[in-house]
Amino acid sequence: MLLRLRPLLVLLLLAGALLPGPAGAAPGSGRYTYSSGQGTLDYLVHVPGRRAPGPRPVVVVLHGGGETADTAATRSRWNRVGDAFGALVVYPEQNPDHDEGRAWDWAGSAAEGRTGREPALIAGVTRTAVARWGGDPRRVYVVGMSAGAGMAGVMAVLYPDLYTAVGLYAGCPFDFVTCAGSSTDADTSAAAAVRAMGSYARIVPVFNAYGGADPIARGTRADLVVPSWLAVADRLDDGTDDGSMSRSAASSRTETPLPPEHPYQVSTFVDRSGCPIAEDWLVHGMAHAWPHGSPGNGQPVDPVSDPYAPDVPTATYLFFQQHQMPAQPRRSTCR
Repeated sequence: MLLRLRPLLVLLLLAGALLPGPAGAAPGSGRYTYSSGQGTLDYLVHVPGRRAPGPRPVVVVLHGGGETADTAATRSRWNRVGDAFGALVVYPEQNPDHDEGRAWDWAGSAAEGRTGREPALIAGVTRTAVARWGGDPRRVYVVGMSAGAGMAGVMAVLYPDLYTAVGLYAGCPFDFVTCAGSSTDADTSAAAAVRAMGSYARIVPVFNAYGGADPIARGTRADLVVPSWLAVADRLDDGTDDGSMSRSAASSRTETPLPPEHPYQVSTFVDRSGCPIAEDWLVHGMAHAWPHGSPGNGQPVDPVSDPYAPDVPTATYLFFQQHQMPAQPRRSTCR
């Protein structure tokens, strides 16, 4: 099971040697190790073959439980997206010495806060990649699947000064009870998120996707991810939970491609300036899998990868692409 429904027990120093990158990858692609006083994390880097002028956007992809950086890179197809848009893609990998099932401890990390072991290590990997491979600090995004989605949400809450926007696949609201947290609804989750953000608090755009046939996503209430982040936006918009930020979709559409492709629904939410701050994708017929993924390890059938889902990774990046880190926390992230 990629999503583990229990909490776990709970500056920049780059070390390690480069291993050969995948065929066709640009120089610098490969596996590295990040070390700090908090421990070590291996991570995979994919440098896009094409290079646009200026600093590169950076996408940090967090794998699900039981996966490695390599399997996540294969299943997620984010390298393809990075190549298409000239983005650096970074895959931190949970240290098996800390969790033999390679699941991120999002519940413990939410409780530990910004200086907790896993959040600090992932942030360290991110900052190292931005500095070493010419990343654009205004365009750093984090996305995850299942346990990785839980951790991506935690990173966006604890480091809103580092990550411009967040993407969650089969995730859950921050500090939510069925994700081993404590919240009981979207508003309570939002209050916990704003408290955890502290002085770094700002509105973080969110892309959410989950499968209609995914019992894990249903159990963790992936459908409440966007409402919880809209509640965060409402609180931060004017300092009060008063409905100043609309929680109704500005637009919705249903797509019904020919079988075996899955039908899906997309809802977009905007702030008072018209900036899209949330997208919600419900993919009918998709179970607990990377959407639009490719089979892992050359297998003909991979239950954790669904090639019949819509191209969610590209849609996620197109949503990310609309946003860059604002100069001031209360300003819009729309470019």
